[in-house]
Amino acid sequence: MSVAARTATGTVRDRVQDRLDVLNDPSRRAPRAFLKVISRIHRFLPKRLRALVPVTFIGYALINGSAFVIDISLLWVMYERLHWFYPLAVTLGYLVAGAYSLVLNRWLNFQSHGSLSSQGGRYVIGLVSQYVIFILGLSSLLHLAGVNAELARVISACCEGLYLYALMRLWVFRGTPEPVEDEEELIERTEGDVRRHQKARVVSVGPSSSVKPASTTETGRGVERHESAPGRTTRTR
Repeated sequence: MSVAARTATGTVRDRVQDRLDVLNDPSRRAPRAFLKVISRIHRFLPKRLRALVPVTFIGYALINGSAFVIDISLLWVMYERLHWFYPLAVTLGYLVAGAYSLVLNRWLNFQSHGSLSSQGGRYVIGLVSQYVIFILGLSSLLHLAGVNAELARVISACCEGLYLYALMRLWVFRGTPEPVEDEEELIERTEGDVRRHQKARVVSVGPSSSVKPASTTETGRGVERHESAPGRTTRTR
């Protein structure tokens, strides 16, 4: 193999190894799987709606939907069963669900790698404003008006959901590009490169030429030596 060919092979091997390091990173497997799921859900939307709704809104709906289940479950336990003060029960459930939402949205949905302290600080400010406007304000107002506690929380959650997504997209994770499923195509290309590299390696380590062992035959003039390697001549002694 020539020097140029060896250099090209080494470059390809390095690129493949770099991509494999990314693919094998455990912290990247869950975000890739989550992106694949929400992208497939996004494709089921009508074409006009799909053009208006970002992929991250689907992920936000899934994550914050599960966060709301946690929130409402804690509220039911603390208020209905433990008979805690209603604003306290709402606040504790809200804090737990908020922390859950921040971690999963940053890791799985927006896949942001910015400063956690800066993003967390902006998120806390957003939560405080949301808490004052919708949790203590709207939710408590509906509850005082005679609306069931859980129903009041559901109504306020619908309003705060849109507010919080806009806050995350435009401010908390600002500068973070919308994740796209093109990464899956990159993964497929990488796996193809790996397979081609492995095949090329198998071929390169194979026998470069088939050399038959030398054989000797007795002739009347002595021993005649035959070699099957190309470019060699028959020598007789």
